[in-house]
Amino acid sequence: MISTKPFFKYLRGKQISDKKAADITGVSYATILKMHKENTFNTTILDKLCKGFGIGIENVIRYEPD
Repeated sequence: MISTKPFFKYLRGKQISDKKAADITGVSYATILKMHKENTFNTTILDKLCKGFGIGIENVIRYEPD
């Protein structure tokens, strides 16, 4: 399973709210909220998150065996 836990850990560590993350990246706030519950998103979203924060993919997602 692909997990978005690293992304939310990154945000909390930097004290960035979900709303602020949406503003920085151009990803809708609804999509950011949805990522908390569902680990479903496309590569365009992944690209925007990495570019918006200047971080690598390892700060956004990780693989967790089922």
